[in-house]
Amino acid sequence: MKPILALAALAAPSSSGPSPSPTVEPPPLKCEKGPLDRSYGGTAWHVFGCDDKATLVFWAATGNPAAPFYFISFPKGEKRELYGEGNGDKKATAPAFEALKGLDSAAIAALLAEAEQAAAAPAQPPPKQ
Repeated sequence: MKPILALAALAAPSSSGPSPSPTVEPPPLKCEKGPLDRSYGGTAWHVFGCDDKATLVFWAATGNPAAPFYFISFPKGEKRELYGEGNGDKKATAPAFEALKGLDSAAIAALLAEAEQAAAAPAQPPPKQ
């Protein structure tokens, strides 16, 4: 079973005072392409691509002491941001954060392309017993 990941807008404009026109918030981000199974910082992660074709979500796999936890990597201007959230063991999330922070643009592009291919691939039937 594939978890369904939907994330709210990453950088919605905010204001402390009244706005002359209503703020339009972007639609939620759907991150359902994948999963790709990878290891970062010595622990297992499921990687999902998002429908914007630029954002990646790294979800702690079952048995990962970081769970429940996720990281999201998204473009912001010329750079990428990496954000994490959850209640997992920080001894497991910290090495994963450092590994993910070190991914270069080629590695990010490869993960995005692979997640896109996984989404386009037809579902495989379960093996016959």
